[in-house]
Amino acid sequence: MRNKMEREWIGAAVLMLVCVIGRLVPHAPNFTPMAAVALFSGFYFRRVRVAACVSIAAMLASDAVIGFYDPRLMAVVYVALLFPICLRRFLRGRWNVVRVGLCSASGSMVFFLATNLAVWLFGSIYPPTIAGLVQCYVAGLAFFQHTLSGDLCWSAALFGGYAMAGAFTTAGRSLTLAVRDVRPARP
Repeated sequence: MRNKMEREWIGAAVLMLVCVIGRLVPHAPNFTPMAAVALFSGFYFRRVRVAACVSIAAMLASDAVIGFYDPRLMAVVYVALLFPICLRRFLRGRWNVVRVGLCSASGSMVFFLATNLAVWLFGSIYPPTIAGLVQCYVAGLAFFQHTLSGDLCWSAALFGGYAMAGAFTTAGRSLTLAVRDVRPARP
Protein backbone atom coordinates (compact mmCIF):
# COMPACT_ATOMS: atom_id res chain seq x y z
CA MET A 1 0.00 0.00 0.00
CA ARG A 2 2.72 2.43 0.96
CA ASN A 3 4.56 1.76 -2.29
CA LYS A 4 1.44 2.67 -4.33
CA MET A 5 1.01 5.90 -2.37
CA GLU A 6 4.65 6.82 -2.90
CA ARG A 7 4.37 6.14 -6.63
CA GLU A 8 1.22 8.26 -6.78
CA TRP A 9 2.90 11.19 -4.98
CA ILE A 10 6.00 10.95 -7.16
CA GLY A 11 3.86 10.71 -10.32
CA ALA A 12 1.81 13.74 -9.26
CA ALA A 13 4.93 15.77 -8.50
CA VAL A 14 6.57 14.87 -11.82
CA LEU A 15 3.42 15.72 -13.80
CA MET A 16 3.03 19.05 -11.99
CA LEU A 17 6.67 19.86 -12.69
CA VAL A 18 6.20 19.02 -16.38
CA CYS A 19 3.19 21.36 -16.51
CA VAL A 20 4.88 24.26 -14.74
CA ILE A 21 8.06 24.02 -16.80
CA GLY A 22 6.01 23.52 -19.99
CA ARG A 23 4.16 26.77 -19.33
CA LEU A 24 7.20 28.79 -18.28
CA VAL A 25 9.67 27.94 -21.04
CA PRO A 26 9.24 29.79 -24.35
CA HIS A 27 6.63 28.09 -26.52
CA ALA A 28 4.05 28.79 -29.19
CA PRO A 29 0.82 30.21 -27.74
CA ASN A 30 -1.19 27.42 -26.03
CA PHE A 31 1.38 24.73 -26.93
CA THR A 32 1.55 23.52 -23.34
CA PRO A 33 1.28 20.13 -21.60
CA MET A 34 -1.69 21.19 -19.44
CA ALA A 35 -4.55 19.33 -21.15
CA ALA A 36 -2.38 16.33 -22.00
CA VAL A 37 -1.34 16.03 -18.36
CA ALA A 38 -5.00 16.26 -17.31
CA LEU A 39 -5.86 13.48 -19.77
CA PHE A 40 -2.96 11.32 -18.60
CA SER A 41 -3.69 12.04 -14.94
CA GLY A 42 -7.29 10.97 -15.40
CA PHE A 43 -6.05 7.75 -16.94
CA TYR A 44 -3.21 7.08 -14.51
CA PHE A 45 -4.52 8.03 -11.07
CA ARG A 46 -7.19 5.89 -9.43
CA ARG A 47 -8.91 8.89 -7.85
CA VAL A 48 -10.32 11.74 -9.90
CA ARG A 49 -9.51 14.31 -7.22
CA VAL A 50 -5.79 13.46 -7.42
CA ALA A 51 -5.88 14.04 -11.18
CA ALA A 52 -7.77 17.31 -10.69
CA CYS A 53 -5.36 18.48 -7.98
CA VAL A 54 -2.38 17.86 -10.28
CA SER A 55 -3.88 20.10 -12.97
CA ILE A 56 -5.13 22.84 -10.66
CA ALA A 57 -1.93 22.99 -8.59
CA ALA A 58 0.19 23.19 -11.75
CA MET A 59 -2.00 25.97 -13.18
CA LEU A 60 -1.93 27.95 -9.93
CA ALA A 61 1.84 27.58 -9.57
CA SER A 62 2.55 28.66 -13.14
CA ASP A 63 -0.06 31.46 -13.02
CA ALA A 64 1.63 32.76 -9.87
CA VAL A 65 4.78 33.24 -11.96
CA ILE A 66 3.15 34.32 -15.25
CA GLY A 67 0.50 36.48 -13.64
CA PHE A 68 -3.16 36.14 -12.78
CA TYR A 69 -5.93 37.64 -14.90
CA ASP A 70 -9.73 38.10 -14.85
CA PRO A 71 -10.99 35.57 -12.26
CA ARG A 72 -14.04 34.71 -14.38
CA LEU A 73 -11.88 33.88 -17.38
CA MET A 74 -9.43 31.98 -15.16
CA ALA A 75 -12.29 29.87 -13.80
CA VAL A 76 -13.37 28.93 -17.32
CA VAL A 77 -9.78 28.10 -18.33
CA TYR A 78 -9.29 25.91 -15.25
CA VAL A 79 -12.58 24.06 -15.72
CA ALA A 80 -11.91 23.57 -19.44
CA LEU A 81 -8.50 22.12 -18.58
CA LEU A 82 -10.17 19.65 -16.22
CA PHE A 83 -12.45 18.31 -18.97
CA PRO A 84 -9.91 15.73 -20.26
CA ILE A 85 -10.03 14.04 -16.85
CA CYS A 86 -13.68 13.22 -17.58
CA LEU A 87 -12.54 11.15 -20.56
CA ARG A 88 -10.77 8.63 -18.31
CA ARG A 89 -13.43 5.96 -18.81
CA PHE A 90 -12.71 5.93 -22.56
CA LEU A 91 -9.05 5.15 -21.89
CA ARG A 92 -9.06 2.95 -18.81
CA GLY A 93 -8.04 -0.62 -19.59
CA ARG A 94 -8.28 -0.22 -23.36
CA TRP A 95 -6.31 2.77 -24.47
CA ASN A 96 -4.60 2.95 -27.83
CA VAL A 97 -3.25 5.60 -30.18
CA VAL A 98 -6.65 6.33 -31.75
CA ARG A 99 -8.46 6.67 -28.41
CA VAL A 100 -5.75 8.91 -26.97
CA GLY A 101 -5.78 11.04 -30.12
CA LEU A 102 -9.57 11.40 -30.11
CA CYS A 103 -9.69 12.23 -26.40
CA SER A 104 -6.87 14.73 -26.80
CA ALA A 105 -8.55 16.41 -29.78
CA SER A 106 -11.91 16.59 -28.00
CA GLY A 107 -10.20 18.21 -25.00
CA SER A 108 -8.69 20.79 -27.35
CA MET A 109 -12.08 21.47 -28.90
CA VAL A 110 -13.82 21.92 -25.54
CA PHE A 111 -11.03 24.27 -24.41
CA PHE A 112 -11.33 26.30 -27.63
CA LEU A 113 -15.12 26.58 -27.43
CA ALA A 114 -15.27 27.36 -23.70
CA THR A 115 -12.42 29.86 -23.48
CA ASN A 116 -13.42 31.81 -26.57
CA LEU A 117 -16.99 32.01 -25.32
CA ALA A 118 -15.63 33.33 -22.01
CA VAL A 119 -13.46 35.91 -23.77
CA TRP A 120 -16.52 37.09 -25.68
CA LEU A 121 -18.71 37.17 -22.55
CA PHE A 122 -16.27 38.70 -20.07
CA GLY A 123 -13.88 40.65 -22.25
CA SER A 124 -14.49 44.05 -23.73
CA ILE A 125 -12.76 43.30 -27.01
CA TYR A 126 -15.68 41.92 -29.03
CA PRO A 127 -19.17 43.39 -29.29
CA PRO A 128 -21.90 41.45 -27.44
CA THR A 129 -23.54 40.30 -30.65
CA ILE A 130 -23.56 37.11 -32.68
CA ALA A 131 -21.17 38.82 -35.10
CA GLY A 132 -18.88 39.58 -32.15
CA LEU A 133 -18.99 35.94 -31.04
CA VAL A 134 -18.13 34.76 -34.54
CA GLN A 135 -15.32 37.30 -34.70
CA CYS A 136 -13.99 36.01 -31.37
CA TYR A 137 -14.00 32.39 -32.55
CA VAL A 138 -12.34 33.31 -35.85
CA ALA A 139 -9.60 35.19 -33.99
CA GLY A 140 -9.18 32.19 -31.68
CA LEU A 141 -8.43 29.85 -34.59
CA ALA A 142 -4.82 31.05 -34.59
CA PHE A 143 -4.50 29.76 -31.01
CA PHE A 144 -6.49 26.60 -31.65
CA GLN A 145 -3.94 25.22 -34.10
CA HIS A 146 -1.28 25.44 -31.39
CA THR A 147 -3.62 24.07 -28.72
CA LEU A 148 -4.49 21.03 -30.83
CA SER A 149 -0.93 20.30 -31.94
CA GLY A 150 0.39 20.82 -28.41
CA ASP A 151 -2.24 18.56 -26.87
CA LEU A 152 -1.58 15.83 -29.43
CA CYS A 153 2.21 16.05 -29.10
CA TRP A 154 2.21 16.13 -25.30
CA SER A 155 -0.34 13.30 -25.13
CA ALA A 156 1.82 11.22 -27.46
CA ALA A 157 4.86 11.91 -25.29
CA LEU A 158 3.09 11.06 -22.02
CA PHE A 159 1.22 7.96 -23.17
CA GLY A 160 4.13 6.84 -25.34
CA GLY A 161 6.52 7.25 -22.41
CA TYR A 162 4.13 5.30 -20.22
CA ALA A 163 3.94 2.48 -22.78
CA MET A 164 7.71 2.39 -23.14
CA ALA A 165 8.20 2.32 -19.38
CA GLY A 166 5.74 -0.57 -19.16
CA ALA A 167 7.53 -2.43 -21.93
CA PHE A 168 10.91 -1.95 -20.25
CA THR A 169 9.51 -3.01 -16.89
CA THR A 170 7.88 -6.10 -18.39
CA ALA A 171 11.03 -6.96 -20.33
CA GLY A 172 13.12 -6.45 -17.19
CA ARG A 173 10.85 -8.74 -15.16
CA SER A 174 10.92 -11.37 -17.89
CA LEU A 175 14.72 -11.21 -18.06
CA THR A 176 14.98 -11.48 -14.26
CA LEU A 177 12.68 -14.50 -14.23
CA ALA A 178 14.57 -16.14 -17.08
CA VAL A 179 17.92 -15.64 -15.37
CA ARG A 180 16.54 -16.91 -12.08
CA ASP A 181 15.17 -20.05 -13.76
CA VAL A 182 18.51 -20.95 -15.29
CA ARG A 183 20.03 -23.58 -13.09
CA PRO A 184 23.69 -24.48 -13.27
CA ALA A 185 24.41 -27.84 -14.84
CA ARG A 186 25.24 -30.59 -12.39
CA PRO A 187 28.61 -32.25 -12.88
